[in-house]
Amino acid sequence: MASIGNIPKGMLRAWADHGVISSATYVDEMNRRRGIKQEIDPVPPLDYALDDDLAIPFLHHDNSLDLDLSDFNDDPIGPMPPPPRVVWLLAIAATAVVAIALWLVWP
Repeated sequence: MASIGNIPKGMLRAWADHGVISSATYVDEMNRRRGIKQEIDPVPPLDYALDDDLAIPFLHHDNSLDLDLSDFNDDPIGPMPPPPRVVWLLAIAATAVVAIALWLVWP
């Protein structure tokens, strides 16, 4: 057998499953039959200088944090307060519930 190009797809799959041919050979043959290119673009080299420029200073592992906690005091702490209209509606609803409860209980 000179080439596996004439072997049916199911037979190739069975051969790959049972170790007659390697999985890589099976994948290469299926890609060849589908016409998929095997060319891979080269990966660009890592730019460590740019990585250092974009790094957040206090997350660097250089043991010099220079972190000032006053930088974080601008953010509101805790949940946001409800709008005034919601507060008024809740106050009216609570007053109505208390008034109805007192009216039902009062002799």
